[in-house]
Amino acid sequence: MRTLGFYLSTLSALLVLGCGSGASGDDAGEPATHVDGGHDARPVIPDAGTDAGTDAGTDAGTPTQELAVKWLNPLPRGGLLTVARFSSPTEGFAVGTRVSRWNGVSWQDDPTAPDDFYQDAWTTGPNDLWAAGSLVTRHFDGTSWTEPAGSPRVDCLWGSGPSDLWGARGSTLFHWNGSNWSSTPAPTGLASIGVLSGSSASNVWAGGAEGVLGHYDGATWSKVASGFSLQIQHLWTGDASHVWAVQPVSAPIHFADGVWTRPVLAFDYSIPYDLFARSESDLYRLGSELWHFDGGTWGQVGTMPKELGYAQNISGALSGNEEWIIGSGAALLRVGPEGTISRANGSGPTVQLEHVAPVDTGEAWFTAGSDGVVRYTPATGFQRDESYPTSFAVAAHAWSADQVVVVGADLQLYLHSGTGWAKYGPLAAGTGVTSLQADVWGSSPSDLWLVAGLQVFHFDGTTWKASTFTGFPRFNRVWGTASTDVWLAGASGRLAHWNGAAWTEVSSGGSVYFFAIWGSGPKDVWFGGTSPGACLAHWDGTAVSPVTDGTLQSCGIKSVAGHGSDVWALGGFTVYHREGTHWTEYGLPLEAALDDGLWWMNGKAHLYGADGTVVELVQ
Repeated sequence: MRTLGFYLSTLSALLVLGCGSGASGDDAGEPATHVDGGHDARPVIPDAGTDAGTDAGTDAGTPTQELAVKWLNPLPRGGLLTVARFSSPTEGFAVGTRVSRWNGVSWQDDPTAPDDFYQDAWTTGPNDLWAAGSLVTRHFDGTSWTEPAGSPRVDCLWGSGPSDLWGARGSTLFHWNGSNWSSTPAPTGLASIGVLSGSSASNVWAGGAEGVLGHYDGATWSKVASGFSLQIQHLWTGDASHVWAVQPVSAPIHFADGVWTRPVLAFDYSIPYDLFARSESDLYRLGSELWHFDGGTWGQVGTMPKELGYAQNISGALSGNEEWIIGSGAALLRVGPEGTISRANGSGPTVQLEHVAPVDTGEAWFTAGSDGVVRYTPATGFQRDESYPTSFAVAAHAWSADQVVVVGADLQLYLHSGTGWAKYGPLAAGTGVTSLQADVWGSSPSDLWLVAGLQVFHFDGTTWKASTFTGFPRFNRVWGTASTDVWLAGASGRLAHWNGAAWTEVSSGGSVYFFAIWGSGPKDVWFGGTSPGACLAHWDGTAVSPVTDGTLQSCGIKSVAGHGSDVWALGGFTVYHREGTHWTEYGLPLEAALDDGLWWMNGKAHLYGADGTVVELVQ
């Protein structure tokens, strides 16, 4: 079985290069003329809550066991889809950590698809799908999956028909003629090919690094310099004289009548975006919103669902009058002819979950960065709290299902007391701290501790007061059991304990970069972090000792949770479980591979994080 690290390295590469191709033809053999699907795999968002601090490291080893999971959000399951391809309005496929098929009525997962991460696909009909896996390109004939002899590993695909398919990786181009694969070097100067597009067998384009493209005229490939020196991420090809290309953090470039230009378009290009077109006068631009160009003017189409974390790919059938958007959490959104945008394959928010504030009643509050707050109750499930009064949430602490404090933008506190949200106390940033990475804990709303940047503050319900430490403490976490029992954990193995009157620094016995604390009581507290040695330490009421279990060496722990002696730790996309006197290491299914947060609810350990993913761990 391929390791999770292998798939994750593939995802990281996609973040840099993007990948995709023009859209599939409406019928087998019919020329195809639309755009790349692009790939912005789960974005790496700076940690703001449960994950503040530096990276927690990578896998401590290769787990010999894999935990099963039960999906709680999004439903029926999440994961990652990267691109959708259509051969007609009623036939299409979406691929990523799984393969789903559109039959004109609904999306259905294909349980026979080999387990892999598929970064691109191409289809000419229901019995002809090619999917670019992590090591090989596979073919589906409508009944079974095969790996034809010589199938290469490619990053992107495009074809004009069943016997004319192109793939690319790096500086090599691959061609399928209906029977065999062959390879050819890209033209000199064309490297890091991340996208293919075309309109016929004699008009194929490849986009690479430094704004360099390649063009195939049916006989040979030639180099084409756009004059705009950024990676080509997405392409749409109308004919040999008309091309649109997307480059990072900039407006798209346009090729018409032998000249490349960059039209001035009033869009925000600081976020990734995608293009899809059926013609020069029927062009879509997908970013945080969807816009359409009719050949003369741009107009916004519909409204993106607020529960969506991000959108990354737009595609559709050539002969159709609707489009499909792929969003975070494997969400598939249908753009109807009337301009409405609706979700077609599930429910639940797919925003990044960054910090959890659980309560004993089996409910929880989550901060979601720029997407505000998400609340979970058994009755309503997971929902964004639209009443939260600002657009940013860093960290949270809850005392009950209806009483929670959230740290917002500029470290302003917001208190929810059952009847709604209200600003609470003076602006914490008035202390001189403006960090977007913070943690908060308190025994009550009038006894709050806040760690942010290099400082620690206490709020008594009226004023803020700074605590003084020697040197330059970098505390990442604050946690406690009572007003007289509070812990801080941070960089260089630094720990401190509050007894109700003063802070005392406590030796951790190492130099772990701590950013996880959890305990079952005053004499049973666990500290996790990243270290070349022991990455977990334990307080027994007298001293802190490194955990010497070999499983927990040279790893990174980002979160710890549990109940009594049932303790779980998460780090490096691996779960560790204390079983008696030793720790067991478990792997995770690819779709639920999280390195974000862990918490205990209803007698079970749960993971949360990217794309709104929340799963229950099942042994």
